[in-house]
Amino acid sequence: MLSTRGRAWSQLLRVAASCSNASSPFANRDLPWLQQRAGISITGDGADSHDDFKPVHKGDAGVSVQEHIERDVKENPVLIYMKGVPDAPQCGFSAMVVHILDEYGVRYKTRNVLSDPELRNAIKEYRFHVYQR
Repeated sequence: MLSTRGRAWSQLLRVAASCSNASSPFANRDLPWLQQRAGISITGDGADSHDDFKPVHKGDAGVSVQEHIERDVKENPVLIYMKGVPDAPQCGFSAMVVHILDEYGVRYKTRNVLSDPELRNAIKEYRFHVYQR
């Protein structure tokens, strides 16, 4: 019998496979999930945004992004590097992962890759090295 975590991962894999289906509500990955859901469109890259509203990066002094990722992975049994936050996921896959883990009562931590471009690029590199081993 599968554990709660095992059932959650099984369900997650089934959902991920179905997301490639054109009729899936999450098939349009060009717009963030929240924008699709709310029926709004936000354009621009924030270059004209006031400094108070631009992302602030608080890095640990002397710790690289790769080291930060390694620490996150070691300290958290279930960690999601996602687009958005659990209360407002910004892509269909992130929304579905959060929904499934919440449904099964799995405790997890998250990191929003959209808030830090350096983290977003570093996690892609980290993932590549993990799969190559």
